[in-house]
Amino acid sequence: MKAFALHVVTTTLIVAASLLAYDSVVVKPAVRVGVVDLASVYRAREASFAADITKNGTEEGRSRALDSARKFAERLTTVLEELPRDCACTVMLKSAVAGGGGNLVDLTPLLQRKLGAT
Repeated sequence: MKAFALHVVTTTLIVAASLLAYDSVVVKPAVRVGVVDLASVYRAREASFAADITKNGTEEGRSRALDSARKFAERLTTVLEELPRDCACTVMLKSAVAGGGGNLVDLTPLLQRKLGAT
């Protein structure tokens, strides 16, 4: 009877340790969520474009500013598609997330760096 109780306790400890290791190595990294404050990125670019259009009052200057805005929109789409691969996480808009958690990663600075590199 004593050997059986020791076997049950040992098995329970091994299973508990295995579940804990699985949770910390597999499950928690998989539920990591990256958030992006896209509204602030848009506001910053919008202010930059407005300044460019105001500064360059000529038709050619406006055309360059609109071309820059078009390129920004194309680049933004590409960069947003790259973010999940870069962080190995699910990416959501910051405004869509209610509350916070330990698995949230703010990717807005990374997005701004990647957009600035164009």
